Amino acid sequence: MGDTATRSRRWVPWALGGGALLIVLVAAGAGAVIFASLFRADPEFVSLALVPDPSLSGTVAYFDDESLCVRVVAAAGQPNREAYCLEDQAPSDAEKEGKDVGVDIEWLPDDRLQLTLYRMIAPSGAPEFEPAWRRIVDIRTGEVEEVLPADFVDAVPDHPCVTTNPAGERIVTESDSGHAVVTLVTSAGERTLLDVRGNPETYRIADACWSPHYEWIATNDTRMLVITPGDPSVTRALTPPMTTFYGYDALAWYAITDASLLTESAE
Repeated sequence: MGDTATRSRRWVPWALGGGALLIVLVAAGAGAVIFASLFRADPEFVSLALVPDPSLSGTVAYFDDESLCVRVVAAAGQPNREAYCLEDQAPSDAEKEGKDVGVDIEWLPDDRLQLTLYRMIAPSGAPEFEPAWRRIVDIRTGEVEEVLPADFVDAVPDHPCVTTNPAGERIVTESDSGHAVVTLVTSAGERTLLDVRGNPETYRIADACWSPHYEWIATNDTRMLVITPGDPSVTRALTPPMTTFYGYDALAWYAITDASLLTESAE
């Protein structure tokens, strides 16, 4: 009996200490998980610029915020060249004319590129945006046409995201707390095209949309991503990441045409 009591007295302090140790270890482990999650690296994708894929057709125009230039790149990954460069806005001009908030990019039906720079004209109150200038660029010839302000449509343009193709295959995008999933829903069921995790505080992807010819799917996580929906699906990066905040969410910082406008000879 005395041995049992002795063992009990010895066990109780050990049990309490072990429990405390266990709590500390669990708390430390949870902290480590949270710390690792917060500093999780964003997913990496093969770069089409480095490993071109000639099977991908179409041409993409995108804004490169580091150079302040709109560039055009073949969906295959190469070639890639400047289309039009913006001037860096001086602080005095921003105060006088309104702060530049982004350039909206759109392909016209004749495959010329329409660029519209928007400015914030009420920085101290509710944000209001209006077009500052518009240029139309012929990618084939390099000719630039200036559109007069009187011909502007003042409303911020609407760029629909086509999520269902003519075959009825639908794209569903989920993006929250660093976890992004793109799913293809067909009459045969659902198939995951992309499932990645990044920093829960910062990593997000935009709604995934079909390209104009419905051959591949585009989304962006500051890089434009190209998803080919084969089985298995493949996701690659077509453009470099944006390095600074430049742009208003309603504006399209990239645009896609199904025409192949770039050739090596055009370089």
